[in-house]
Amino acid sequence: MNYDVIEKLSAHVDLVNINERKTLFTDARYHIMHGGRGGGKSIFVEKTLAIEGYLSPKRILCAREIQKSISDSVMAGLWDSIVELGLDGFYTKTKTEITGANGTRFMFYGLRTNITSIKSISGIDFVWAEEAEAVSKDSWETLIPSIRATGSRIIVTFNPKNLLDDTYQRFIVNPPESSVITKINWMDNPFFPEVLNKERLNLLRVDPDLYLHVWEGEPVAEGHLSVINPKWIRAAVDSHKKLDFEACGLKRIGFDIADTGDNCVTIESHGSVCTGLAAWRASGDELLKSCAKAYNLAYTTKAVITYDVCGIGASAAPKFNELNEQNNTNQGYSKVEYNKFNAGSRALTNGEGEYMPGVTHKDHFANAKAQAWWLVADRFRNTYDALMNGTEYPDNELISISSDLPELNQLIAELSQPWKDIDNNGRVAVESKKKLRERGVPSPDRADAFIMAFCPVEQPASSMSLMFG
Repeated sequence: MNYDVIEKLSAHVDLVNINERKTLFTDARYHIMHGGRGGGKSIFVEKTLAIEGYLSPKRILCAREIQKSISDSVMAGLWDSIVELGLDGFYTKTKTEITGANGTRFMFYGLRTNITSIKSISGIDFVWAEEAEAVSKDSWETLIPSIRATGSRIIVTFNPKNLLDDTYQRFIVNPPESSVITKINWMDNPFFPEVLNKERLNLLRVDPDLYLHVWEGEPVAEGHLSVINPKWIRAAVDSHKKLDFEACGLKRIGFDIADTGDNCVTIESHGSVCTGLAAWRASGDELLKSCAKAYNLAYTTKAVITYDVCGIGASAAPKFNELNEQNNTNQGYSKVEYNKFNAGSRALTNGEGEYMPGVTHKDHFANAKAQAWWLVADRFRNTYDALMNGTEYPDNELISISSDLPELNQLIAELSQPWKDIDNNGRVAVESKKKLRERGVPSPDRADAFIMAFCPVEQPASSMSLMFG
């Protein structure tokens, strides 16, 4: 049999002890292979599973999130690999399955429409989820517990689309125990064909951002739909060093307060530079603890807090007042200033001012959330323009994110997630959290805190009402 193992994928198989083991995949429960086109992931899995089924009887489920017909499945590619291995005399192909002479059975299902049927299939030894970037949280949470045969394996191959997709978060950001994870791209494949190399180089020339996703396996956001284009955000990392402006002036903390089980987030800004990020899970009494944590950070750094007043945040002001009163006896004390951010508010300071010639803020934006996101987006766009074209802007119209920020990639991803929207009156809006959830995108808590850290405010800090315009 002709079975060439790509060196980078060899961690997933044990060829040395194959005769004793009567199996090929190593003992890890999860085998995760991610990356761009041309890495050889699918062919590797096809051949490995074909050999697995030849060595001993196996029940193998090949799944995708959506499979409207057998032509949407991996069946054709799997059969091509079987033929290449010289095992077509051992296996038989029907319209819907591939079976082996020893009882091995390959089944092909779409998860979204067949998840109930899959739950009833007993004794599945291997699941291969192909194009798994599209597999939803609900599908994973139903599928994984259903694969419970002794020694069963879950094999996941995908080209990451969105850093916040459940598959990427589940297997790359927070991988389960007993996982073998391999990122493989075109340069790792010694059999990478020249015809694909020409396609790769052409895409690199015409669309570098799309190239990173297709060929380098990098998660992307839909830049043309996003309020803040992801390439603007990436360019803004350490832009204060590249454009020679300093972190100076007003220090602020954007504070997104969460309920039990979600993330509380603080984002620190100093002038036009994002200098700090902290995120933690909320617990039952987290409101008091989280307010104290944000307050202490502001007190230590002499920063002003802007916090989300919606929901649980409505109770934050009394806590801040209490902490100010407690510190009133401290020598050299100066109270922490804070202001409220109400995303749905239409009562915007300076709403009569023009956002663009002849168009006021209140007529252009649906609410404070849209206004704040767009004003921050404008600063990212200016920064990108300054870096790419040398256009000069005042420092307060630029923005920078320090590269040593924890969870930097998560912040970048969250900032690029919300899409542009229009309300019923034709005003500019930001995609709601409900619509984000429908797309499978979790709440962008870090991004919300970031926006609050940079939405314009009046000075001096003692008055601290929001100012847009």
